[in-house]
Amino acid sequence: MTAEGVPMEFPNLPSRPDPQSGEPFPPAGRAFRGPDVLPEEDRYRDLRVSAKPDPPSGLGPVLAWHRGNARRKVLAGAVLAGMTAAGLSLVSLAQGDGLGIWTFWFTWLLVVVAALIGARPGTYEVDAAGADWFQREKVWFRLVRQKEFVNLYELTRIDVGYRTGGTRILVLSDVLSTVRAPLMDFQMDRRMWDLVYNGILHSVAGGARVNRNAWRELELDQVDGLSTREGTVQQFLEPDRRARRTEAQELLAEKRQEAEERGDSPLEKLIPTATLSDEQVRGVMRDQRMRWLLETFDLSPDSSIELVRQKFPEVNKHTVPDETSSPNAVDESSDGGDHS
Repeated sequence: MTAEGVPMEFPNLPSRPDPQSGEPFPPAGRAFRGPDVLPEEDRYRDLRVSAKPDPPSGLGPVLAWHRGNARRKVLAGAVLAGMTAAGLSLVSLAQGDGLGIWTFWFTWLLVVVAALIGARPGTYEVDAAGADWFQREKVWFRLVRQKEFVNLYELTRIDVGYRTGGTRILVLSDVLSTVRAPLMDFQMDRRMWDLVYNGILHSVAGGARVNRNAWRELELDQVDGLSTREGTVQQFLEPDRRARRTEAQELLAEKRQEAEERGDSPLEKLIPTATLSDEQVRGVMRDQRMRWLLETFDLSPDSSIELVRQKFPEVNKHTVPDETSSPNAVDESSDGGDHS
């Protein structure tokens, strides 16, 4: 870890801001789709000082926050009511009734209910971010409050899911808690998203699990040096596999050399697998003495016979079962041979 809080393996990541001052402030985060306007220019935002949330206990100050105002609620209610009215009208027209559906009282009731669902009067959410934390607060009729917050630089899982209608849901989890909200809610304030995104980058660099949706929607694949957890695991495992294969090959060479020094003729004991039947090759694969070799070459007793022939052009005759005496031969021939 460098003095700026950047992992040594990822020197190109932006610096981690100071928990109290927030400096240096993170650069613009990728994948931003929210309103890129100043807070005072946002007509649907509550800027009253009394609406500003408090930070989680023991953490740094609020650096960015967002809460929608009454105008935003009215707009949401009007949009949902309008969509409901349009849908009901289309159904009525499709049935050949014209707009006769509007002569029934329950049609108007449905529109009113839709408006209330969209506006959600008496409930609101407040999102806030500090230098190293994000908090979401939900309030119902000023009586019930629910607060969840996560440490942005200690995230263990980052997921994006989808609701009906295509709404993207971002889920951030650390070892203690989880915050879940529409991705657009995280992006209702430009500075808030910048703080969140920088924490996501550092957490991914630190090994946080990221699902495919999040990798794509958050444009993490465009960040130099980052890779998926699966990619990182593969990066470290592949050299290990090569080393184990080399070790196995060296051990086989040593065994052959020892046999030659004892006067044995190991070449006489080797049988080309190309001359063996499929049943005999399958029997070799099931031999306990071959198990560790198969595992070393990422094979198993159920692997393709042709792949085994390719990896092992010759095998010791002691591992080859006799076709007439092997119990596996009868079973496999009755099943039609190799099913790999």
